[in-house]
Amino acid sequence: MFHKILGSLFIIVSTAFISKSLTDSLKRRAESLKAFERLLVLLESEIDYANNPLDVAFSNISNSVKLGGFLPFIISKINSEGIKSSWQQGIENFKKDLSLKDGDTKVLLSLSYQLGVTDRENQIMNIRYVKSLLASYIDEADQNSKTLTRLYRNISFLAGIGTIILLL
Repeated sequence: MFHKILGSLFIIVSTAFISKSLTDSLKRRAESLKAFERLLVLLESEIDYANNPLDVAFSNISNSVKLGGFLPFIISKINSEGIKSSWQQGIENFKKDLSLKDGDTKVLLSLSYQLGVTDRENQIMNIRYVKSLLASYIDEADQNSKTLTRLYRNISFLAGIGTIILLL
């Protein structure tokens, strides 16, 4: 009897951890997209008002935006490989850590084609365009985080209870 109770507790705890992992991923995506939005706002200011080159702009921004190792990666590669290559590599390397979906990465990668290539006004226009696209993804991520978090918790709990009933 003790083994059945212990096994049942193990199943409940396991399904709870699975639920926590899924919900953390949803929250991390929403937080990452909001951080990218903040990055774009600050980058726009650095380009437009401070008139800084991109390597200086990213260095100034790096302490204000938390995106894991993304910004230090960009800063380390920008002078040797250029902004386009370093931005694309950074998105590809950190998309899993930041829980980005394919649509998120496509929007963020689109920025790499204009940064450092066009004049200041076009870079600012492109940043604003990407921010507007990113806003819909942020809304979607927030909505998914709110609705799916509760769903994942309930389903995992019910799956655990169902498994216990089947095994007993």
